[in-house]
Amino acid sequence: MKVFGAAIGQSYDPLEEEEFASEKGMQEEIEENLETFFPNLVFVDSEFSIGGDRVDTVAYDNERDCFVIIEYKNTKSESVLNQCIAYQQKMKIHKTDLVLLFNKAEKKQYDTKDFDWDAAYVIIVAPKFTQYQLQGKDGLHNIELHQIHIHERGIIILEQLNGQPHLEAEEEEQQKEKEKLERPKNVWTEEERLSKASDEIKKLYGEIKKTLLSKNMTVKPTKVYIGFCAPNDRLVCSVVINKQSKIILQYAITKSHGVLAESDFVKEHNTVHWGGGHYSSIITDRNDFERALPYIEKAYAHKGRV
Repeated sequence: MKVFGAAIGQSYDPLEEEEFASEKGMQEEIEENLETFFPNLVFVDSEFSIGGDRVDTVAYDNERDCFVIIEYKNTKSESVLNQCIAYQQKMKIHKTDLVLLFNKAEKKQYDTKDFDWDAAYVIIVAPKFTQYQLQGKDGLHNIELHQIHIHERGIIILEQLNGQPHLEAEEEEQQKEKEKLERPKNVWTEEERLSKASDEIKKLYGEIKKTLLSKNMTVKPTKVYIGFCAPNDRLVCSVVINKQSKIILQYAITKSHGVLAESDFVKEHNTVHWGGGHYSSIITDRNDFERALPYIEKAYAHKGRV
């Protein structure tokens, strides 16, 4: 892979590939910018001991409600796949340890049943892989290979070499989603977004909707979320049914707006998430929604301007 760079008005020059000084340096670079490299992942812990093994990075996939272990290698490793298979088993055996760790990081009280353990997967980040690893990459189950390159001027390239094997069991569901994408625009429904929600979450969504409609907002379902818009049709917030037990409420406010700030209830993201915002809250009951209302009203006051 050739990488070129140039200052404004100057010709392009090839950028030489460099090496990370150590696996720890690679790990720190990824962890400090995790949501940039992996927008669906949330950092949980570093150097966590699970079942007698110390894993490099523990993360949480907020799209699939599962835990992820990231393993870093600075050179080719013949044994890394066996190591990752062992990690997969340990995630399922030591569920409670991971949930306690997550609860401490997020200041929440989740239970093991709130996570999808069959979807848990391992990411390997390395500059090189062996010939046999590359030949068998598409047959790996819940293991992703990501090749990393660092060049002059601090340029990092992270390339995923295989698909997302943890989704293969959902092939039928993927086909349904593909069919939905091929339909005409603006035909998404609330029912589709709520199809996998529990009765409790459907009831909670109904209360959220009733309250927001009373504040002169309108409902706008999309293929990913259910949006609530101000009278000028600008998005104020969005609802994502993350799993049966909770709702992600995304405020359509970016950091540059200067309207919201991170707190124990409002999470700030480095990248823009659903609906075009940097902030979100987890809603599990009516009390959570009552806590979210002042933030929604701030977003409404900002986005509702004509």
